Amino acid sequence: MTSYLLDTHTWCWSFLRTFLPQKTANILLAADAVSISSISFYEIRQKVRIGKWPEMALHAASLNTILASQGVDAVAVTAPIADLDRFAFRLTHILRS
Repeated sequence: MTSYLLDTHTWCWSFLRTFLPQKTANILLAADAVSISSISFYEIRQKVRIGKWPEMALHAASLNTILASQGVDAVAVTAPIADLDRFAFRLTHILRS
């Protein structure tokens, strides 16, 4: 089973169609499971609120709908999930090398 836990920007790039290489998009489409951390919603809305991510302003209110339409799961921030950061690399960085 192939599954990926995406960081916030990689997930947003997947539906904004920006910065995400086609190779990465194809891998995500073929994955058995794709997830994001639920804290990503907070991060997006905070950055929009303070003006640091204006591109996401139109999408901030519909994140749950976008998530559902992609078949992506939001996972709770738990100690094991937070610990994944020690081992994970951004998918886009791995595929660009």
